[in-house]
Amino acid sequence: MILKNKWNRLALFLLILGVNAVIFSTLIVLGTTYLAVSMDNPAVLRCTNSIAMVGMFGFTALLYAFIVNERKPFAYLKMDKRFKWETFLLLVLIFCASMPALSWVIKWNEGLHLPQAFAAIEQWMREQEETAEFLTKQMLSGTNLSVLFANLLAVAVVPAICEELFFRGVLLSWLKNSFRNKHLAVWLSAIVFSAIHVQFFGFFPRLLLGAYLGYLFVWTGSLWASITAHFLNNAVAVVAAYLFNIGYTATDYELFGNGGEKVWVIMLSVCVATALIWHLWKKSSQTPTRCTGK
Repeated sequence: MILKNKWNRLALFLLILGVNAVIFSTLIVLGTTYLAVSMDNPAVLRCTNSIAMVGMFGFTALLYAFIVNERKPFAYLKMDKRFKWETFLLLVLIFCASMPALSWVIKWNEGLHLPQAFAAIEQWMREQEETAEFLTKQMLSGTNLSVLFANLLAVAVVPAICEELFFRGVLLSWLKNSFRNKHLAVWLSAIVFSAIHVQFFGFFPRLLLGAYLGYLFVWTGSLWASITAHFLNNAVAVVAAYLFNIGYTATDYELFGNGGEKVWVIMLSVCVATALIWHLWKKSSQTPTRCTGK
């Protein structure tokens, strides 16, 4: 069968992605033009973001899985295996423990500068970052409970499912099956995951998040584990933004969980998170699973 070849599979994957990108981007442009709506409108942002996520990532991954493994597409994507509540609790604890350290990495990344020779490129990159930040704040604005649930759906549920289907369910599995090296597969998929967001001054925090989600997928053999962790990461930001909007807290989502400049807080965060991740790995290794992508 021609799709047994790894490069043919990659070509098929990229072809489906390209076609879906054109189709769904066109639908978004035509829809917003026909309805004469502003792209700054939070409801429009939520809608277009969800359509793009579902079309370019979710639908691409599902269609690819159905083509290469029409008998068991969900098994191919590792969606047929559940994980225990113990694992869920560990994911929550790891997220909470890692927040101060991750906040420090975010601040460090934002402070990076390119050499003077690339000043024009850096200026363009920062403008892209400011635009993304503005659109995110617009989408997360609002004080009604209906807005909170809409944001949870558009910013947490849809991206968690669709991005994990694409980056872990398909891309990481293809890389692992092709190069027979799970660490290479995890980090390459994490690099693509971070780069595709086109937020250069948030590249390293998102790279670490992508690697963590990748190892979760490989260790547990379940896409639901990485979907859950991804959802937690996004959902906490949505809830933090909502609490800030209604005046319940003085801390916006960008500073939520920030440990400040206290070295001992950051080091404690790293140590506890590392210990919890190690425990999760040991727990998962007791019942080894394969992620072959076949």
